[in-house]
Amino acid sequence: MSIEGRENFSFIPPGETGISNRESAESRREDKESSRSLSMDFFVTDHSLRHPEMVSTGQLREIYREMKRQGISSIRFDWDWDESFPESGKPDRKVLDRYVEAMKMMQEEGLEAPTLVLYTPPEWATKLYEEDKEAYFSAYREYLQTAADSMEVAGLKAHSAQLANEVNHPLLYQFLKMEDFPRVVKTAREVFSRSQPEMKFTASVIVSNFADKIGEVMGKPKTTEFLDQHEKELTAADFTTLDYYPGMWHFPMRFDTEKSAFPIKRSANPIKEAGNVLNRTFKDTEALKAACETVAGWGKPYELGETGFPTNYPYSQGRRQRMFYDMFLRGVRQMMEDFHHRGVALPKRVGIYETQDEPNRGFGIMLDKILNAPGVRQLARLSPFPEGNFGLMTKKGGKQEILRGTLKEREPSTSGVEQISQLKKLISYVNRPFSDERSGKKSDELEMS
Repeated sequence: MSIEGRENFSFIPPGETGISNRESAESRREDKESSRSLSMDFFVTDHSLRHPEMVSTGQLREIYREMKRQGISSIRFDWDWDESFPESGKPDRKVLDRYVEAMKMMQEEGLEAPTLVLYTPPEWATKLYEEDKEAYFSAYREYLQTAADSMEVAGLKAHSAQLANEVNHPLLYQFLKMEDFPRVVKTAREVFSRSQPEMKFTASVIVSNFADKIGEVMGKPKTTEFLDQHEKELTAADFTTLDYYPGMWHFPMRFDTEKSAFPIKRSANPIKEAGNVLNRTFKDTEALKAACETVAGWGKPYELGETGFPTNYPYSQGRRQRMFYDMFLRGVRQMMEDFHHRGVALPKRVGIYETQDEPNRGFGIMLDKILNAPGVRQLARLSPFPEGNFGLMTKKGGKQEILRGTLKEREPSTSGVEQISQLKKLISYVNRPFSDERSGKKSDELEMS
């Protein structure tokens, strides 16, 4: 069946239109359902501004244009502290201009105000944090103020800003103590209150049993424990962001059950069976559901900030990535159906990771150096977890399978009408109206081919 968004129907008495009572009743029902239709915004992370040597201005505009065509509402991008202030007190105006021009381009292409990631402190700032915390917050305020002033002069606004990234992850380069996060939020509010008083602030938390297992070895709390322990600090922000990667950072970790991710001893074709288990994992939302219910209970909004799957061969490829989005977003829709009927607050937005493939970066200073060492970058593509190969588009700007039509629609259109991509269909599917009562009919009606 088609999952394209339903139009709003206005009821006109049958006597005025000549339509039957049955048709009128159907129109009223559709109108009532349409009024409950979701308006869940989808945004996407873009790291292109970190790679001006790889992405030209023209290519950047085409990326934004393509995301708009796909039903994406806005961009989440890095207003990097280390890039804009490589030295203390010395902003790099060329970098700042690049950020401003990108925001203008987003606006011109019809995208809504972006989400800024105001993070990635330079090495000199992390040392300052350990040696002189007051000096650190003074430098942090200068960084934020420069960003605020740059946007104000250009007449630009941001939807929100993420002030810390996956604060519970045991492996990422985390220097900020949670006890200081409320001060981070307070500083950001003070800086942006004059030029953008409506701007909202958040921090992200990763929901991941992989991270939980490593954290256990390192003596750090699991995701559920972390949320319970740090509700006060996280709710200093306006909303909470949850990152979730089923099949990547969250996957079956049992070796002795039918749900094992590695059923090598039992299967005649272990590679195929492992792939089947991976596919089933994609629609797993149990851990995400538990985290959502926890943060929903805090009485503040929340969103799904990052989700995605790589295309690095031989571990994966475009078709596997497409299957991930098909299955995961259907799982998210089913989760929202359940929340709707139980009165649990729904996430406000869904974030996709990411616009296009890029060089590996983002794990932390030391690990970044290792990943980008000669020879290692080439080998990284063969590993299961390369952060750089999550793109909806390739490094050269080509579309991955998720941005194309269904498998039956791969031939060039002869009608001149552009084919609707699988991602756009899924976005429409997630936003379809809720029904009044729960029925036996499943929520996964989207035709997959």
